[in-house]
Amino acid sequence: MANRRSWFDRVGIKDKVACEGDCGALKFTHGIEIESFLVDKKGIKLSYADFDKVYTSLLSESLIHSLEELIPEFYNEKILEMEIAPSKSSTHDALTITYRAKELDVKTELISVDRNVAEWPLIELATPPCESLYELGWWSKTVFDLANEHLEKTNSENRIMLFGVNPYEKIEDIVHSDSFPTCGEHHHIKLLENSNMSSDDRAFFTHFYHLLRFFTPYLILLSACSPFASGGLWGKYRPNDPELPFPRCLRSIRVLYNKKHLCSFQDGEYMPYLENGWKDQRTFVEEFKRQSNSFRTDTHFFDIDPYSKENQTTEIRFFDSQPSIARRIGIAALIQMLAHKAEKLVAEDKEDLLEVINETNTNLQSLKKMACEGGNWFRPPVRPILGETVRLKGSRFEKIILSDLVLEMLFFLRAEIKESNLIYSHFLDPIRHSIYDLKGDGISPAQYWLFVYINEGEDMDRVVKRILESTKAASDIWYDPVVNEPVRLNDVIELKG
Repeated sequence: MANRRSWFDRVGIKDKVACEGDCGALKFTHGIEIESFLVDKKGIKLSYADFDKVYTSLLSESLIHSLEELIPEFYNEKILEMEIAPSKSSTHDALTITYRAKELDVKTELISVDRNVAEWPLIELATPPCESLYELGWWSKTVFDLANEHLEKTNSENRIMLFGVNPYEKIEDIVHSDSFPTCGEHHHIKLLENSNMSSDDRAFFTHFYHLLRFFTPYLILLSACSPFASGGLWGKYRPNDPELPFPRCLRSIRVLYNKKHLCSFQDGEYMPYLENGWKDQRTFVEEFKRQSNSFRTDTHFFDIDPYSKENQTTEIRFFDSQPSIARRIGIAALIQMLAHKAEKLVAEDKEDLLEVINETNTNLQSLKKMACEGGNWFRPPVRPILGETVRLKGSRFEKIILSDLVLEMLFFLRAEIKESNLIYSHFLDPIRHSIYDLKGDGISPAQYWLFVYINEGEDMDRVVKRILESTKAASDIWYDPVVNEPVRLNDVIELKG
């Protein structure tokens, strides 16, 4: 117990306040599903047969015994059952837990196989629904450690890789296919207890949905992490800055091309603006089809599933798998702050905000595409235009500075961030670095790995080795490659020159 690398060793695992941390309790329970590749020592994803063999050896009753030795007393009180049981989504078994959160008992598969529509098996590491950011961070770290440690015991040749698209995935399979193996992170936030909504519930749900819909491109800017395919860079776009070191490559291949897991750019799909507010799932799908060229009838593979079947949570699906726990929890914090803001808007009866965020699907989809293609090459303005939400103008997309948008979002949420005691939280360190690092230019996860690519002489084998080393380092809850292993912009530009 004394050797565990955890803040609980310093403050005591029986202290409820310590378990909640310095951020306070969350108003809404929050869980995260993290899809990961199982790869060999070179970073190549395992074949079906090898995956089956490795996963089967990984999953055993010893996982439960190992987990029981680690659980803090305050969390242990919430566990009703842990077992190895048949999975709900694959033919493999899963490590499951029944966990009590806000008087609801929720069954979660902590370690399982996700056989998505691409029919390629991925290992999924999930958290139960949590009531604080520290609890969410603890479960994210512990399940990750558990899988890694048992993987090393049973098969030292294989690794877990946290990345949106495997860097060796063939680009022709990506571009010419509706679906391909990708790894994302799905955030589940529980906003309402049941589907019988009061008028205030509907107003709150509508506000949160519209805020999330509006800020989707902004959140993609902070989370894009799939810039490689076929062992190199890929993609073209019109740069809005002649000094960009990488004017012809994508930042999120996963979000841009994954037509079946997410909303499709080709079909003009974007989450619809609900002029009359949220009514029900059927009405929402009808509105989605009316405002796009899509014929989809199920929200499960939308960017946002407003009211998913799984425990009736709102599921946010467009994040690439993140390189660190801290960044993952920081993103969860921003989602929670959007929910806080939505709650306030109902209390203050702020209907006028809808006029600001009632942006067209076309404009928001164009910005979302920019986020996937250009990434968040941040250039914070000398005189930020803060104080109100930016209303996008379709004729001026080439002049939009993406960092302005992210700063606008943080400024828009400033009161909620302060009230939740998050201003100095280390969970937001990766997000701060994404805006202000590299002498004010900023850097996203995708941009970081593009810099590594240049520093490593465009040798993808060496880059993948760094990605695997970074994945292993992510066992430390406060580690983030952008924060802890900074790259120097001048060196990158000199190398390119």
